[in-house]
Amino acid sequence: MVPVPAAAEPRAVTADGTPDWVGESWHKYKTRGLDYFRHAFTLLVRPGRAMEEWATGQREVLNPLHFLGLGFLLIITARHLGEQYLLGPALEAQNLTSVLKTPLGVELVFLTLSLPTHAVMRLSGSRAPLSATLAAFIYTFMGPVVLLQAGAWLISGLLVLITGSLPLYELKVGFITRLYQHNAYPWPLMVANWVALIYCVRAIAGVHRKRWGWAFLALFAAHLVFVPLISQLTKVELEDISRLIDSASQWLGPG
Repeated sequence: MVPVPAAAEPRAVTADGTPDWVGESWHKYKTRGLDYFRHAFTLLVRPGRAMEEWATGQREVLNPLHFLGLGFLLIITARHLGEQYLLGPALEAQNLTSVLKTPLGVELVFLTLSLPTHAVMRLSGSRAPLSATLAAFIYTFMGPVVLLQAGAWLISGLLVLITGSLPLYELKVGFITRLYQHNAYPWPLMVANWVALIYCVRAIAGVHRKRWGWAFLALFAAHLVFVPLISQLTKVELEDISRLIDSASQWLGPG
């Protein structure tokens, strides 16, 4: 028997009968955007239960890669505007080191935590795959954390309007200063980053269906591995990178 191909979905058309690709694209991305915020707010309220329902197939949510793309776009936009119009002037006003441009990929370093975290959760008896642990990190850091940081930047802006200054948390020279490439950050942002760890623990516990104590132990162990590793990787200074690029250009020659 020759299989009958499935009927194509009806496409939107303009008044003259041509495909309305603009309307289709708008509808598609608007739907994804609404799905993103719906799931992000759900994770903000009950991260553990939401991730457990997702892991057991009881909840349909946006694909983790789509979620990552939307969350990454939002978080780098919020950070760029906050650093440009709040943090930079505040550092200059308080005679601290002027802010440099934070590396674009800094928002994705959390992905390196997934492997050691997953290893510890496997020791707890969980049989969830690595992709589930990775999804828990993506949904957490690109969902509730994005909302928390956006709110923290808004609070920082209100503090500047009300008090005329921005309370800054001075970072110790080391891992964080090399990662973000400046030595102070607004207090609301630091609090948001610390609260994010609670959401991460709850999400990992939910996706593995284990108690939060195991998730806390796994995340703590992952940080013990992660921080020294990234500290070593971020010791490369910008001038060293520039020198490397110049050397490569000379070696390749003109053209």
